[in-house]
Amino acid sequence: MKNILILIIVLGASSLLQAQFPQGWDTLDQIIKLRSDLKKAIRANDPKNGAMVTEELRNLSGKTHWSLMWDERWLVYHWSSRHRLLLDEVAAYSYSKRMMEEEAKTAPADSLFEIVDQVMYQNSVGYDAVLQDLGLNPEERVFTDLHLQYLLRNNQEEEKIRRDSFIKKYPGSKYSSFIKQFMILPKPTRRHYFSFDVQLINFSWRSELERSLQPGWGAGFGLYYHRNLFIVGGKFAFSRQKTLRTLYLNSDFDNWAWPKNSPSSFNKYAMEVGMKVLDRPKIRVWPSAEAGWTNILAQDDEDDPDTVPLSSVFNYDSGTLGVSINAELKMSKKGGATKATKSTLYNGVILKLGYNWLYFGASDAALRGNVLFFALGYQFSGR
Repeated sequence: MKNILILIIVLGASSLLQAQFPQGWDTLDQIIKLRSDLKKAIRANDPKNGAMVTEELRNLSGKTHWSLMWDERWLVYHWSSRHRLLLDEVAAYSYSKRMMEEEAKTAPADSLFEIVDQVMYQNSVGYDAVLQDLGLNPEERVFTDLHLQYLLRNNQEEEKIRRDSFIKKYPGSKYSSFIKQFMILPKPTRRHYFSFDVQLINFSWRSELERSLQPGWGAGFGLYYHRNLFIVGGKFAFSRQKTLRTLYLNSDFDNWAWPKNSPSSFNKYAMEVGMKVLDRPKIRVWPSAEAGWTNILAQDDEDDPDTVPLSSVFNYDSGTLGVSINAELKMSKKGGATKATKSTLYNGVILKLGYNWLYFGASDAALRGNVLFFALGYQFSGR
């Protein structure tokens, strides 16, 4: 709504200006001739004469036609070393003035912009050194160089970072408003967010567990909170496998038997804490430690409901501690990534290699051992 009101005001002001200055007060022929003279001055590398012609064109703007558009005008200021005029004009520039220029009648298209653009593109190399000889203070020199890159349409990440750094270094600068309104800045880094991942996991048992259970295949789900370098979350993982030998309750052969090739489940609930040690635009690596609770449970034979449920007998609980190394390949970024600020929100592939210490051996010697696991999954970042 605000922009619509500004547009209405601008259009009204333009109509008023045209009514106040009738045709013939300044002719379009004058503007065309002066623009031609300015092109000749630029080609001849005559800044003094070019500055005089520019001043005449400035006096013609806003009557019947806008003689120099903002990008043409400012590039000419850079070329003719009229930096004080440039800085004063830009400091007072606003969105409404931009709209007024773009809604005004312009001179017929010619090659003025292309000529001065090409010249200043060539002169942009080492431009900062040139500015040091013009009596500008450090703030003005930095902004003037940033402004030229903006006019040359240099919106690479490095330039965005420089613009952002200028605002942080000179928070009270009268040029900050122009940068924020017209010059593209990097998207703000999200210092905290949530992510959710889904993983396919292989569990490989160790010690007596390796003799008792087949390698387990299962899945895992995790919900994590990311804050600066740290990651904290909770996860659930499970697998299904069969017994490799007949297991007896408390290893007593005269007691309950869990037959060979019987199904079993392994469930793990844990809290995980990690720290990012490598964070690049395409990859992130973070080691982590976890602690939680695990369960090994016999699966009952559903085809024989009269059989005493094995799950009521062979049901083991254990605490667990673990470590892992996590690598995330950033596939689909959801936030800007630069050399200075790494990407935060993204979707990507997760690779995880970890080891868990288990304590089922305290309940049954046949289940003594730990587990090595490998996971492949996908992460979804959210706000």
